[in-house]
Amino acid sequence: MSKNYAKVSLSLTLKEAIKYMHDCKQNCLLVVDDEDLLEGILTYGDIRRLSKTSSDASTGDSTIIDV
Repeated sequence: MSKNYAKVSLSLTLKEAIKYMHDCKQNCLLVVDDEDLLEGILTYGDIRRLSKTSSDASTGDSTIIDV
């Protein structure tokens, strides 16, 4: 079990989040607010599911908060 998790801001776009996940070799990201408090977790599964139902997600223009 990993003890190091990548954190991202709510304002990050999905495209940026996907790139960050890939670069950090993570399957999920901790999404935090401006005060570094956890808002949620974004996973590759979430992105895959979203990309099947929304054309916006496939372009990466949506922010994480939109998910």
